[in-house]
Parts: sequence; structure tokens; C-alpha cells
Amino acid sequence: MARNAELSPKEIALSWNGKFHYKKAVEATENAEEVSGLRAPQIGALHSILAHLECRENESGIIVMPTGTGKTETMLSFMVENRNVHTLVIVPSDALRSQLGNKFASLGILKKIGVVDEDTSLPKVQRVTGKKSLIEWKRIIEENNVVIATMASMARIDRDCMHYVSNAVDFLIVDEAHHSQASTWLNFISCFPKNKVLLFTATPFRNDGKKLDGRIIFNYSLRNAQKDGYYKEINFCPVSSYNKDEGDKLIAERAVEILRLDLEKGYNHILMARCKDHKRAEEVFEFYRKHEDLNPVLIHSATPNKKDVMARINNLEHKIVVCVNMLGEGYDLPQLKIAAIHDERQSLPITLQFIGRFTRKSNDIGKASFVTNIALAPIQEEITQLYQRDADWNYLLPRVTDGRTQEERDANEFMRDFKGALTEEFSMDDIRPALSAEIYSCVDRTTAFCNWEKGLSNTAMYQYKRSAQTTDMLVIALGKSSNVDWGCFDSISNLTWDLIVIYFDALNRRIYLNSTMDIKGEKFLEPMFGTVTKVDGERVFRIFADIRRLMLTNVGTRRPHGRDISFQSFFGSSVEDGLSALTEGKLSKNNVFGMGFQDGSKCSAGCSLKGKLWSRDRANLFSFKKWCNHVGSLISNENIDENVVLKNTLKHYAIKKYPINIVPLGFDWPTEIYENGVLVIKYLNHAIPYDDFSVTIDSESSNEDSMFLQFECSEFVFRVMATIKDNGISFDVLAPLDKPIILSRGRTDYSVDEFFNRFTPKVFYSDGSVLYGKHMVDHPLNTPQFDASNFIDIDWGDTKLEQESQYSKQGDFRPKSIQAFYSELIKKDYNVLIDDDGSGEVADLIGINIVDNAIDITLHHLKYAIGGRVSENINNLYQVCGQAVKSIRWKYSQCHRIFDSILRRDERKISIGKPSSILKGTPRDVEMMKEQALNNRELRFHVVIVQPGMSKSNCSEEMLILLGNVQQYLMDVSSIDLKIVCSK
Repeated sequence: MARNAELSPKEIALSWNGKFHYKKAVEATENAEEVSGLRAPQIGALHSILAHLECRENESGIIVMPTGTGKTETMLSFMVENRNVHTLVIVPSDALRSQLGNKFASLGILKKIGVVDEDTSLPKVQRVTGKKSLIEWKRIIEENNVVIATMASMARIDRDCMHYVSNAVDFLIVDEAHHSQASTWLNFISCFPKNKVLLFTATPFRNDGKKLDGRIIFNYSLRNAQKDGYYKEINFCPVSSYNKDEGDKLIAERAVEILRLDLEKGYNHILMARCKDHKRAEEVFEFYRKHEDLNPVLIHSATPNKKDVMARINNLEHKIVVCVNMLGEGYDLPQLKIAAIHDERQSLPITLQFIGRFTRKSNDIGKASFVTNIALAPIQEEITQLYQRDADWNYLLPRVTDGRTQEERDANEFMRDFKGALTEEFSMDDIRPALSAEIYSCVDRTTAFCNWEKGLSNTAMYQYKRSAQTTDMLVIALGKSSNVDWGCFDSISNLTWDLIVIYFDALNRRIYLNSTMDIKGEKFLEPMFGTVTKVDGERVFRIFADIRRLMLTNVGTRRPHGRDISFQSFFGSSVEDGLSALTEGKLSKNNVFGMGFQDGSKCSAGCSLKGKLWSRDRANLFSFKKWCNHVGSLISNENIDENVVLKNTLKHYAIKKYPINIVPLGFDWPTEIYENGVLVIKYLNHAIPYDDFSVTIDSESSNEDSMFLQFECSEFVFRVMATIKDNGISFDVLAPLDKPIILSRGRTDYSVDEFFNRFTPKVFYSDGSVLYGKHMVDHPLNTPQFDASNFIDIDWGDTKLEQESQYSKQGDFRPKSIQAFYSELIKKDYNVLIDDDGSGEVADLIGINIVDNAIDITLHHLKYAIGGRVSENINNLYQVCGQAVKSIRWKYSQCHRIFDSILRRDERKISIGKPSSILKGTPRDVEMMKEQALNNRELRFHVVIVQPGMSKSNCSEEMLILLGNVQQYLMDVSSIDLKIVCSK
């Protein structure tokens, strides 16, 4: 037999004929010895790959195998069994390039386990670094069976080289393929024929929601990997502290304790402390430095002599490794068994890759242990359930992972249901039509989607015509060349595209037509559906039926009589003129667009008399189908009045002066802050979360030109003057602060004026109106007064009604205060009761119960009585009503934040020697409720205003109007109910 060096890559590949054996590993039992061979997932994946190739479908194959189950040996087995002459392997890192290169060059353990014969010729392998010329690429491919490169090096390849490589190799194998939707990877992979591409990954889903381009041909679940023993059992060891430094200390102490116990048991384990950046790594290393006998080391991209450090780590000389983005994907060191997570991973794919490095199976090693601070949970909700005190990662990991993988498979199969030429050139996942449609009704429940071209009279003008369909949806893409409109150039043209989406709800005989071109719907649809009738007229305005606090931004009208001016549009502040004319009967509705709240969430909707329905959003085809079903059910509901749009509409207009005849109840932060991230307010060396601030409006100092806002936390106070200008509102921080106030959101710092002009705050008024910047949204018409018979009146006994809080500013307990009396009164009603009184409070008292499948949270807002006596003074109510209205924000914050706020503030009180905030229950009870919320248990909010200075028997009409406005606002915007507690 010729020596390997004398054989060409083709001769080596041909020599593999008959050398591969489908030999399955069998564990030893009492009655039989161990049999070496391939693992079950490796054999399954190999069969799936070969079957995929035999089907000759023009799709990339996606192979899902959890980390540690043998992806590399599967690749090697495929290469030998399929006798591939030239294979290109792409990896994300230098370490993987070296590691895979060694395994391909030696065929890994295939000879050792008897899967290939001992005399099997080894492949010729080259690792590619740097940019290569076309001549170099030809030599590399022609002389080697396997070429391994990182995407970073392949990104620099020029077009001619790319064309040659994509045609010269038999297959492209992409390892860690969850990277493949990144633009560099995607552009490179798309140059290869799809049937040449195999994507290997442990996580077929991405944090950005993009889908891997291909079909999942094999999926070995994490649950099966655990069941079959390929993952070591996981020991989750949480600590809890809302103080970052204290949390780091606790993590380090617990992780080192576990390491020492494992070493005593004879396990040669290594501890890795994971940090997000160099600065954090330096800080964290100080907690490990003192353990000199464990030889701790710090390593990151800027570490001197990094290769030497890595060599010592691989030789097991360091028992503690503090690192930043090192020992990454594909890193194979079985002794790496203790993970100290100082900075949590922020997505499920990255978390799973990280965990996989610690759970690899090997002899003479013990369980994997993970230590982290559960008080500071990850941002991504899909992994927060892993970061809970009693979390069983051995149960949760497969549940979370397999659930997400199944979602990807379902979406994958949904898109694969589309058949037609369009699927060969477009990914159906990437088609995202606007949520817009015309609705038609038909007689039959059958379709003839194949007749779509018969309904278009101008298809000849399109050079590109492609379609794809399922049983209930048709998608058409049309492309044409057209001359540019800025000159007369025969050689220059634009390529323009049109998209048509048809969804057919056969059960209700409704057709939804979405198109970017002007189509005569009836003519277009009849060849497919027979006679159709367009749904138009006044009934389309029913789409506004379930939208609360609707604010119109665009109203188009027609004159019901006359010919001179038949159509008129109103935008912005002029919308109110159009509404006035509509209600007076001078004009009739033609088209309407507005925004409001639907089921407690923000939404937008628009429609025209001619039958067009739309929203501002875009969505994938599956979500488009759900939107169609929703609007269709509203339009067809004969119980809905077509004039609902006028009944639900709020007036809005720009102001030039602040209103002084209505009382401002309170200030609220911009909605974006609650929904999309964290805001920190910085002054000197302080960095305080925004929700630790109390913000009040100084009504006495405010006037029609300026409004004064006071921001107060326990560390500092500052005052802002908001002034209406021609071009907006200026927000000026008033003296005596000698340093600037900085509002930091993410990585961006703003001055106070910059921030509030970028993100508009809200001011609530006593009549139910709301001010957004300089735009006033009027109160709803005919808001009912609060029903005084629903007041809950109690006998306050000898309570001092001028004392609100149960603790004075000096920390003295006040047993005769309103809060002390009331908290004892309601304590029996709740599983957990919290005194959250203070700057940045959620509420003065928070009562929490577990009820059915939900967590009931009742926010009690207390206010002292002016002068300590019961009266008709409405000033008793203004501030507490403002607090009640702002309660809405907690419903729309991330579900864990209210519990984090409670626990963080309690921890801070205890740290300075104050009594615990938790009057009934324990911190662990609050943690458990937080965990249940993160596990999708519903949060239900209720608001209670407690004002002993108000009398049920002697309440003024002015008070009832104010409370009615508050009640209506809470219900319209967030479906939160309101109760009132007062005196008899």
C-alpha cells in the first residue's frame, strides 16, 4: 500500500471504500462487556445526513447535537463513509481551527473505537490563515482532503477565489452554525450550493430571532443527551445579594469552597470565573488572588504571554482561572467543572454553549457546579428561570432548550409547507409584510391558487415572477426593471419589487389580500375563488372597538353633500377640527388612523371606507395570519357600532401655556424606560436607578410658563424647571448643584434636557387629561363619578391622622400612625405584606397573594389628612391620586422588577440598621414569587387609595369626579381596578 504522502486527495478518498463500519457503542452490563463504537446521536446524525443527500433537496442540512455528544466524530465519519475528496470546514475561532485540524488529521478516535480500520489512510489537512491568492487556493484545495479556516480569515477572500472554492469543494461544513446568520457568515455561506452545506450546532436558535437557513434534518435533544449519560449532572449553587461587590465576594467564596471539596474527593477539577470585560475581570480577580495554593491566574485578550498561560491551564497547573471570552466555543478540557458566573450570560444560545463546556463526560471527574448571584438575574427572560434559588438545571435545561428547539422546528416546518419556485430563491422566514389587508368574502371554501396570473393583466412587464403556497396562503414576488426618473439613460435602470400575500380563512369564507401594488381585488381574486365581495363601508371602523384611550393622528373626511370640496384630511393638532366636523354631521369618515391600548398593551390601527385595514407594524407570515383572523372577527361582528371610533376617541392638541386651572397629579417616566431597559441617574460618584427616585411636581411654584419638578432619592436631591418654548420644552437643572446630572441609558449618557426631549415624560392631571411633552391628551368624555357607596370606611380610633408613615425620618416607630394602624388591619389578608414607604417606593404598603394561577399584587397608597382631621378638602387627594396613576408602570415593567425593587430596598434598609420592609412573610417568599413570575405566572395588579382625611358620608362632588377620572384611567390603560379606603 502506498504511503499517505504519496497519495492524492482523490486516491485517499477512494481508499476509504469499505473502511467505515456502523459500529454502535454499548455500555458494559453484568452479562456483557463494553463495546466501543459510535454513540447513538452520532449514528443517528450520520444516517440523517446521508438520507438528506440522497433526497437531493436543494436545502442546507442542519444537524442539532448538544455540546459534548460528538459533533466532530460525526463530521469525520461522514467524510470517510461518503468518501469526500475535498471538504471545507469553517469554525468561529483559532482554538477550534487548531483543535479540529488535529482531529481531522488523525481521524480522532475513529480507529481506536473500531469504526474505521487500522490501515485507513489519513486525510491530508491544512489550516488556512490570512488572505490567499487564487493560485494559493488552487494549490491548497488540490493538495488536501480537508481545509479548515475561521470565518474571520475567509471574510477577506476575493470574488474569484470564492467562486473557485465554492465549486472545488464537495461539501462545506460549518461548525457552531448558530453564527451563520451573522452578515459575514451568511454572505460567505450563500456562495455555496445549498445541497453542499451542512450546519452543525448545539443551539439552532439565535437571540436576534433570525432563523438558520436550512432544514433541521437531525435533532438530538438535550433531554436525551442527559438520559444517555453524555452530560454530567449539574450542581447549581446560587448566592443572593443586590450589592454587586458583596455578590462577587459570595460567588468567589462559594466556588472556592466547592473546588476544595472536589479536590479532597480526588477530582482534579478547575474553577473558571467568567467576567464580561477586562475591568470586571481585574476586580473579580482580587477575590481569588488570596488562594495562592490554587495558583489563580487572570487571562484575557491582552494578557502577556497568553499562549504560555493557556499551555499551563491545559496542563492543569492553575486551579482557578479568571477570564474574559476565553476558553470559549469548542474548548475541550474535561477538568473544567466549576463555573463562577460573575457576569451572567444574556441569551439562551450563549448560555448553553457556556454550560456545555462544563458538562462534558469523562472518567475520573465529578459533577459540574455553577455558582451565580440570582439577585441580579439575566436580561433575557428565557433563561431567568435557570437563575432561581431552587432551580434544578438537570430538569430545566432540557425543558428550556428542547422547548426552544421545538419552536424552531415548528417554524421551520411551517415555512417548509410553502411549495413553489419562490422558496428556491427566497427564505420564507425573511418575508415580513406590513400588517395591512383588504378583506373579501366568497361563497366556496375551495381555492385555485394556481390561477393567480389570470387575474393580473400586466404580468408581462415583470421579468421575475415567483410564487409559493400552502393550503391557506399564497405569496407572490414580482420584479421588473424600470428607467430612472432623474435622467434619460438607456443603460441605467432600477429593479423594483412587488409582494402579494393572500390568506384564506376557509372556515369563515374570508380572503385577506395584502399587496404593495395597486390591484383591483375582485378581478384578481375571482380566478382563484370565484365570485368575491369586498368588505368595505362603515363596518371597517369596527376595528377600533377594543382599543381604549384611542388617540387619532390622522383623520380623512368627505363632505356628505356638495361637489366643491369632496375630501379633506386632518393631521396632528388639526385632527380635533376634523372630529368636531364629524360629530356635528358636517363631514363623514373616510379614513382614520390612531394609537391606543388593547388588552393593556399599546397598539395602532387604521382603516379606510374603501376597505383597507392596517397597522404600523410588520410581521412574519405566521403573525400576519393571526392579525388577519383578529381584525376579521371584529369587522364581521354585527354587535359593534360602526361609530365606535368617535366614542373611543380622545382629543389632543399642542399647548403654548401650562394649564393652571387643573391640578397636576404627578409626573411619570417615559414609557420606553419601563419597556426597554434600565435608566441610571448619576451625580458625582452616585449612580442611582431611576425607580429609586420620588418625583413630585411643585404646584405652588409652577405657573403657566414653567413647571417645577423635584427628583429625590436617599443620596441626593435635584430640581428641574420645565419651560415651554416655541420649538419644544427646555428642562433646566436648578442650582445649587455644582456638577451635572447625567441620565445614563445603556451606553449613552444624556443631560436632563437631552433625555426628556428624546424620551417624552408624562404629567397626569386631576381631570383625567395627560400631558406628553407639550401635547395635551384630553380626558375622556362623560367619565362617571366614583360611586361613593363603594368607599370602604373604617374607624381609625385614636390614629394620628397627621402621621402617615410608621417610622419617622429619625427611624423612630410611630404606633399611632396611619401606616402602623392600617398595616395591622390588612396583614391577615395577604401572604406577604411589605412596607415600601420612602423615596422611589412602589407603594406605601404592598400586599401579595398567590391566587389560582396568578400572583395578586395590591398597591396601597396612603396619605395623611391635612391638619390631622377629616374634611372636604380635595387637596387631601391630589398627591395620593398621582401615586395611584403612576402604579401602572409596574404592570408594564419586566415582571421581575417589582420583586427586585422590594428585595433591593429591603436589603439596603437592613444594611443601615433599619427594620426589614417585610412585615409578613420572608425574603425567600418574595424570591419564590419572583421566580414564579419569571416562569410566566400571571401578575394581576390592584390599587387602593387610603385617605382617612376623606369621609364617606360627607364626600364632595369634586372629590368624586377626581376619583372617577383616576378609576377610568387605570381601567382604560391597564385594566387595573381601584378601591378607596376612608373614614366613616
